[in-house]
Amino acid sequence: LYLLSLQHLGVRNKFVRMKVLVNNKEKEVNSPFTIHDLSTDLQLSQQGIAIAVNNKMIPRTEWEQYSLQENDQVVIIKAACGG
Repeated sequence: LYLLSLQHLGVRNKFVRMKVLVNNKEKEVNSPFTIHDLSTDLQLSQQGIAIAVNNKMIPRTEWEQYSLQENDQVVIIKAACGG
């Protein structure tokens, strides 16, 4: 309905901005914005990364379809080697 009302006003192909928390830092992104978009934007490695949204781990197989929502809390976990 919101997009329809924007089109009615002659506004097309405009993104709505939203704020999400990424590792406790506020980040403003376009909506829709997926976890895949976020990982690309942050130039994250393709290996050794896990992402949780609102305390729920999201499988990498769902990153391209999982759309972030306003005020989501995202935690990015990077694997570290060592002993």
